Amino acid sequence: MQPIQPTKDDEPAEEEKKSRLFLLLAYQPGWVAATSDFLAGHNEAGEPIERVQAFKVELGWQTDGTKDWEQRYRLPAFGIGVYKASFENGEELGAPVALYGWFTWPMFNVSRKLDVTTELSLGAAFNWNPFDPEVNPANDAVSTRVTFFAEWGLLARYALTPRLDLMAGGMFTHFSNGGTGFPNLGVNALTPVVRVGYHFQNDRPRFVRRELPPFEPFWEMTLAGGAGWKKVALEEGPEDFGVFAATFELSRHVHSMGKLVGGADWTYDDSANAGLDHVSSSDRMAVGLFGGYEHLIGRFSIPVSVGYYVARGREDDRLPALYQKIGLKYHVTDRLFVGLKTRFYNFTKADFVKWTLGYDFRRW
Repeated sequence: MQPIQPTKDDEPAEEEKKSRLFLLLAYQPGWVAATSDFLAGHNEAGEPIERVQAFKVELGWQTDGTKDWEQRYRLPAFGIGVYKASFENGEELGAPVALYGWFTWPMFNVSRKLDVTTELSLGAAFNWNPFDPEVNPANDAVSTRVTFFAEWGLLARYALTPRLDLMAGGMFTHFSNGGTGFPNLGVNALTPVVRVGYHFQNDRPRFVRRELPPFEPFWEMTLAGGAGWKKVALEEGPEDFGVFAATFELSRHVHSMGKLVGGADWTYDDSANAGLDHVSSSDRMAVGLFGGYEHLIGRFSIPVSVGYYVARGREDDRLPALYQKIGLKYHVTDRLFVGLKTRFYNFTKADFVKWTLGYDFRRW
């Protein structure tokens, strides 16, 4: 949540430095996309699941611009939240509760009291009623009791009083288990949102906007490795498999908030060619080339890329050669990072999720 539009002459008051906390309450009624037969109406109730309503409570922290990245993002805010949803036919689908972290940054100011922001949330959702071949056989949308929770939106915010904000906009919400369970067609929702914010400080904060040194582009080399798991439907039933991957990446930091990336992936997928006779270790290996973009937010970053398998030990009809990747990274030090990454195919279906550990070993 952005403070009132700052001016260069504004100085932070001593009292304002004591608290940057604020509280948000939100209501989101919306529509569910029919991404599976179950959601389209092929369920025990015989009716499509088209509506959802959700409530959110969030605790936020307003940055004060003391760090360069805070200045670049026009003094953003971040925090934690709790999301509670209620779907039509919740008996079969469930009533998920999500715990997540969120980050929001101002895009532009309309006036001193009105601005437009964009927001991203990532976390985990619990309390689903997952697929079960005997008890809940129609649910092809969710197959695990815990899924990933992701949300992105655009909002307009108006400062009603020095302490009180009113916000309105739209959010896109996505639930998926990232291929860790089968079936996994996921749940997507588009929801308008109305939100009220309350600042704990006495007065609306004012900040000094300072000039930053010019950015000089540079190159970087990175090595990373990771491991994960996936569930695959075989003729004899779903089965769990391990996945291991290594990545070499060359990137060009083109501006202070992002870099262009390219490189090669080596993957060992224990599920590759599963069910076939005489499958060797080399039949489960693949090499892919990829290119993409990585968005930088302080120590966090969001890499997105598209790749193509140029070599596979044996072609697997279950997986196309074209794949996609999206993830979240956190730099523990200036060069060492940990992360979580999901690999997709057909731009919508998750193949597997893996934890990663990497190192930026050269820069010039």
